[in-house]
Amino acid sequence: MKSSELSNTLPKTSELLVFIHVPKTAGSTVNNYLLRSEKAGLTHAENWIDIKDKVKTEVEKADWISGHVSFPVMRSRLSECSARNFRFYTVVRDPFKQLASSYNWLIEIFHRGEAFYNGHPELIRNISETIRSTDNNRIDNVMRQLQAFPGLFKNLQARHVLGSAPKDMSDTSLEQRLSVYAKIAYEATIPDLVSDISGIPYSDEVRENVSPYHFDQNVFRDPKMLEFLNDFNTVDIQLYNYISRR
Repeated sequence: MKSSELSNTLPKTSELLVFIHVPKTAGSTVNNYLLRSEKAGLTHAENWIDIKDKVKTEVEKADWISGHVSFPVMRSRLSECSARNFRFYTVVRDPFKQLASSYNWLIEIFHRGEAFYNGHPELIRNISETIRSTDNNRIDNVMRQLQAFPGLFKNLQARHVLGSAPKDMSDTSLEQRLSVYAKIAYEATIPDLVSDISGIPYSDEVRENVSPYHFDQNVFRDPKMLEFLNDFNTVDIQLYNYISRR
């Protein structure tokens, strides 16, 4: 249901389902199920979560919201404007695959047409241009780009799911910090999360926002790159390993 349709519904007192959409983790697929469900909801919270009037009026009438917003920011903005209880969900992905996909996305947005590309902020377009002008089949070049734009790449999953996080967190610390979520999925458990959050059985045939790769994916599998990423994305790796084995 579109946000414009929410204005005709009554304020809700039930729990609000909140999906923390970590980029390139199948979040668009989860959104697809939510949009197909009978529940009223709002996507792309990153575009309006700081607009208090929007949160106070539209979110009060929603069953769910979703967006590229970190957990601490999402909870803070919602708590400022609503007395409802919130039920948080998220999905994480193999950190090496998520990073490769995020890097590729900065190239892909250019190939989706002028209107789509120009709909992105100037900063993102400038970064896209820098990456596209690079020989991305050379490992050293890709590592330099990752280091140049840490806000887009370094421990991105942990920053969304946890907020700031130190290296070498214990399982006990992770368990405590993740206890705020009703469910956290990874690749193998996405069907359970989809069914829980949308009420619709999961199908492998429904996948959204899948992109072709514009460089050799083996760049992100090379031993030199893996050694670099083990340090660059330490927290994401710890987070994923904990979630996937628990």
